[in-house]
Amino acid sequence: MEDIVNARSLADFLSPYFFALRAAPQAQQSAIVEAEFLIFQRFRRGAKELASLYGKG
Repeated sequence: MEDIVNARSLADFLSPYFFALRAAPQAQQSAIVEAEFLIFQRFRRGAKELASLYGKG
């Protein structure tokens, strides 16, 4: 019975570490998607401003 208690304690101790290992690539991919969106959004805003400067917008 003591082995079960020890195994549960070890699992409780290690589970956040394994969760972080699994979640890290997902968080990195989300950050990349967000950065690409922001770059595209800034590009569109800049293109719109240029077009309005030259009277086409």
